[in-house]
Amino acid sequence: MILLPEKNIYVVLILEALSQNYPLSSIKLYRLLREQYAYGGSYQSLYRTLQQMAEAKILTKDEREYCINPHWVKEMKQKLEQYDITINGGKQQRPSLSLPLHPSEPISLPDSLIQAVDFTTIKDLMHFVKSNEEHYTGAILIKHVKHSIPFLVDSLQEQRIHITLHRRNITHHILCEGNTPLDQQAQKLYQQIGTAYHLSNQCLFSHEAIIFDDTFFQIYMHPAWIVFVEKCFREAPSLNHFDYNEFSRHYESSSYPSTLLINRTKEIVDKVKEQSLMLCR
Repeated sequence: MILLPEKNIYVVLILEALSQNYPLSSIKLYRLLREQYAYGGSYQSLYRTLQQMAEAKILTKDEREYCINPHWVKEMKQKLEQYDITINGGKQQRPSLSLPLHPSEPISLPDSLIQAVDFTTIKDLMHFVKSNEEHYTGAILIKHVKHSIPFLVDSLQEQRIHITLHRRNITHHILCEGNTPLDQQAQKLYQQIGTAYHLSNQCLFSHEAIIFDDTFFQIYMHPAWIVFVEKCFREAPSLNHFDYNEFSRHYESSSYPSTLLINRTKEIVDKVKEQSLMLCR
């Protein structure tokens, strides 16, 4: 069994960065981590961690550049498959836990703080997310979205969940990257029920995300689904022109498998929450 080098929070940041940008030298990785991943350590600390990860065969090193070792990813995939994450609501399901074997995809670790869940359909993914929101009892909830899909799929349920959160005195923000007429209509709806809804092109992530008090959801939707949603939102000048039947067919289709990365690493959750709140001002 390949183990991570000690309990090093920077391992998570390194894997996240190298899963989307590779190969990188230690200097380039250091700059990237400081600019985009709230890395607060020294270059020397990063270099030592990289050496440990290379010795543990988590990373490969070609001359002076590092990549995630696909053999390590495969072993982590086998480990993750032992986890049992259950989706409640309706029939109980056991989605497969997996890691993509291609290092350019998001990486998860076999640790109680970080888990990955695969979903066959967007509907299953959204059901899981909504269930977590509905039963949430923390102090703050922040969502980063491309467009407001729940607003289209089930507006009444979405309003009910948000009103419930408001009654629990939960501070709730939505940061929406889109600014189409449908996004603007969604903004009016959410503001009417007490949710702070921000149309902003300043996004922290290339994917959608949800930040709870102690948990960070990173939502990696299928690229074809992202393209489809973008097309739907840009082509519909209003809700009256939106094709609900076509959207529902894709929403329930198994053609768009997606992955949810659940991160409970306190340092990362706190940093992401802090940066997100700055965008909400």
